[in-house]
Amino acid sequence: MRGHISEWIKQLPDDLNATVVQWDDGSQSGVLSLQLDGMEHKFKCQFKHIHRKESLVSFQQSVGLDTVLLCGALSDFLVAQSKALSLNFIDLKGKARIVRKGCYILIQSPPEVPIQLSVSASMTPGVVRCVFALYAESSLLQSSYQHIAEKSGVSLGMVAKTMTYLKTNQYLSNTKSNRRLLNLDQLLYEWLLGYKRCIVEKSQRIRLPTPKRWEDIPVTPDATWGGEVSACQLTEYLIPQELLLFSETAPKNYPIAPDNVMTFLWSKPFWGKTLVLSELAKALLATGDLIASQDGRNREVAELLNEKYLNIKTLPL
Repeated sequence: MRGHISEWIKQLPDDLNATVVQWDDGSQSGVLSLQLDGMEHKFKCQFKHIHRKESLVSFQQSVGLDTVLLCGALSDFLVAQSKALSLNFIDLKGKARIVRKGCYILIQSPPEVPIQLSVSASMTPGVVRCVFALYAESSLLQSSYQHIAEKSGVSLGMVAKTMTYLKTNQYLSNTKSNRRLLNLDQLLYEWLLGYKRCIVEKSQRIRLPTPKRWEDIPVTPDATWGGEVSACQLTEYLIPQELLLFSETAPKNYPIAPDNVMTFLWSKPFWGKTLVLSELAKALLATGDLIASQDGRNREVAELLNEKYLNIKTLPL
């Protein structure tokens, strides 16, 4: 862990001469040294995953106000909560608050201006489903239309319409013997827009009794976690509050929570029964639901997924 401390330290201005003078991997804590106006200031520091306001309150209660929190990227909401709690912190986006008598450091990242890519003809629900299958199984592009239809869960005619859509918008090479997806960055951007409009907003997602833990849900071989649970599995950064499971049949016989601390939604998959979802496909699926939630906390994790798996220049708002 000590080697990764530099990721936080390099966020601070060079003239602060920030260093960690000691570090304990077991407790993931140490001592941070800063130079300010010719004087050295030392602070206890500790790494902790922060997912929501309660995590900040817990950190404050366990370590006090003098310890600098080292954490992943904080949403604007969590930055505001940290300041309200008088917590000192340095996050991986370069935001920092370190305040003590004789020492005042406040670093706020400039607001990012979202870049919206130009959008071609909107995807229809059938195109959304077919493109997802082609992305999930890359070898599927070289298959027959019949096989693609089976994997996508769409009609043969819809596969033909999808191929026309891809070629018209320059997303597919015209070589029949070796089809390739082109301009993948733009294609995935448009898929995320289409997924929200055609799948999330129109599909039937049934609310089921909330489990004590999402890990207690019996998952069959045909089942796939989406949204926050999938993001948790892929990044180990998010504590799921809304559970979304895609499976042919609704899960049964699991421990029920006494209170509704989470939401549990179930939906039939929108893809074909024989489709095998790659890790990239799961990341795309999770990103689509995180963005559609319009939750700032989920948006941060969607950005992490994008950076690790998808490499889209900018995500849709």
